[in-house]
Amino acid sequence: MNDKDLNNKESWEMLSREVHYKNERFSIAKEKFVTPRKTEGLYYVLEANSGIKVVALDGDDIVMIEEYRYPVKKRVLEVPGGGLSNDSPEEAAKRELLEEVGATAKEWRSCGSIDVLPGLIRGTCHFFLAKDLTFSKRILEDTEADSTVVRINKAEIYKMLDNGEIENSISASALLAVRKFID
Repeated sequence: MNDKDLNNKESWEMLSREVHYKNERFSIAKEKFVTPRKTEGLYYVLEANSGIKVVALDGDDIVMIEEYRYPVKKRVLEVPGGGLSNDSPEEAAKRELLEEVGATAKEWRSCGSIDVLPGLIRGTCHFFLAKDLTFSKRILEDTEADSTVVRINKAEIYKMLDNGEIENSISASALLAVRKFID
């Protein structure tokens, strides 16, 4: 067996799949499989709805959100974002920027996507750069009520990334993905 066979997704055979939990945002499935080397394995896969992250540039500042994240029990600095419903990634990005920041943008650029924690999660996050912002009122969900909008100079943001001060991995990925379009 060569390396090409090991990388061929069709050479991984699913033997069974059982959904253990499902809600409107994600599901958890138990999947039994056979690897290319003919060994059996078991994965619990979290299947998450696709999401978006928006790097909103206001002059030389990047508009961030700081909010309490219950799973990690602390306030986290991150770029605005959320999940897709029945909309396109760009429509979701526009909706989330308006809801979380209270802003619209005249200029939008798609800046790629990532697989979120591919060893555990089946889900994609799309990145967007928003420029030429106009601000209005925020439209927050209950879980976002204590969030604050924070403006940080882009040079300072990249220092924070270098120093590990931005702990939200998807926000850090988004900031790095758009860097070539804002420098």
